[in-house]
Amino acid sequence: MVDRGITVAALFFFPFRLNSTLFMTVLMMGITEGLYLRHSGLIEKVRLPSGRALRLVLRDLLFLVAWLYYAAYKPFKGELEHLDYKKAMATGQFKEAEKSIVRALEYDPDNTLYCLYAAQLTWGRPKILLRPETCLNGRSISSTAMPPNGPFIT
Repeated sequence: MVDRGITVAALFFFPFRLNSTLFMTVLMMGITEGLYLRHSGLIEKVRLPSGRALRLVLRDLLFLVAWLYYAAYKPFKGELEHLDYKKAMATGQFKEAEKSIVRALEYDPDNTLYCLYAAQLTWGRPKILLRPETCLNGRSISSTAMPPNGPFIT
């Protein structure tokens, strides 16, 4: 039961980047406070809402579900596809990586990181901008003289 609660908390708080431990701590504090208020008689039971109030509650619930779908579920699925992209790139399966990053962009088209990875697949492998010996000689990059053709390897 706790594992399901942590999974739901992770899915719900994914867009806010809150970890599930923080969520569970706040949840237990809320439950404890609610029990205290009910035991002290500071909270009383209310009757069921009327037809108009029930419609408002259902509208708000529908809004909450739609918001969770677009703000939590779609970016979460995009992150899963991004993970598949990383795995495919690590194993050298470039066609599978391309399919994964395109699916990630379908889930979350506003994520600039996915756009960057898709563009890098289109451009090909990025070039190395510095020579290794400039970093291995114990000198910082700023203290080394600029090579005659600039920092790019030709």
